[in-house]
Amino acid sequence: MPNTTAKNPEDEETLCYDFDDSKKQLGVIAQEVEEIMPELVSTDANGYKSVDYTKFTPILIEAMKEQQAIIDNQQKQIDELKRLVEQLMKKE
Repeated sequence: MPNTTAKNPEDEETLCYDFDDSKKQLGVIAQEVEEIMPELVSTDANGYKSVDYTKFTPILIEAMKEQQAIIDNQQKQIDELKRLVEQLMKKE
């Protein structure tokens, strides 16, 4: 079993795994992923859980695209509100 250390950069949980002689690796908590997308998590005979990152990657990419679309829409709304505030300020 690897030595697992939880780190908390900028209040986001990241796990760092130290596998014997290999380099440290980053990961996610399989149980947390399993709650949302159980098909991405497998459990071995000893009860250890692992995440299939090959399947996880496209889901993350699509989520980032959706999130960026939301951000872009919000920025348009902010820009429009700023424009309206400037117009109101000029009227006074």
